[in-house]
Amino acid sequence: MSKQTGRLPPLDELTGQEYDTLVLSEHRESVACACRDLLALELKQKSHLKNLLEVAAGTGIWTNRLNELTDLKVVALDKKRDFLEHGIEKGRIKRGQEVVGDFNDLPFEDDSFDIYTGIAFLNHRHHPEKFYWELLRVLRKGGLIFLPWTKKNPKSMEPEKELWKKFSIKIIQESEWFLIWEK
Repeated sequence: MSKQTGRLPPLDELTGQEYDTLVLSEHRESVACACRDLLALELKQKSHLKNLLEVAAGTGIWTNRLNELTDLKVVALDKKRDFLEHGIEKGRIKRGQEVVGDFNDLPFEDDSFDIYTGIAFLNHRHHPEKFYWELLRVLRKGGLIFLPWTKKNPKSMEPEKELWKKFSIKIIQESEWFLIWEK
């Protein structure tokens, strides 16, 4: 965070280490652990879901927790190779599970994944409709969208909910800090 403006610098200007310093100071690790546990509960009922795409993986804080769910094949996507490499160096991302790419233009075939997740990417999207087209394109029918939502004001989700209606995304569980949708 810039001392002069009180704002976070653009992600494109951060190194992997600087990103870690910022997000770990925001208790992202505890959120990742809580979300892992919620996703594990959901997967007990839907054990057929095996392939997971994590977008905006950053340095792998959430990826590390997803890797603890041993029945999942996890792909960690981020547009910054430096972030992914830092996550590999820290042991949070396994070599070979990282993919450099943009969640608005996913480098995957249609119907490639059973689960779509990411911790904070909703705050960094510039083209929400394109984002949803891509999300639904790579997610298999019956797949889950698991989005830990860290905003404390549920009303801030109202514009997002309009998009869900437009794209026929069915909410199956919701709280102030996470959402589970089904395609």
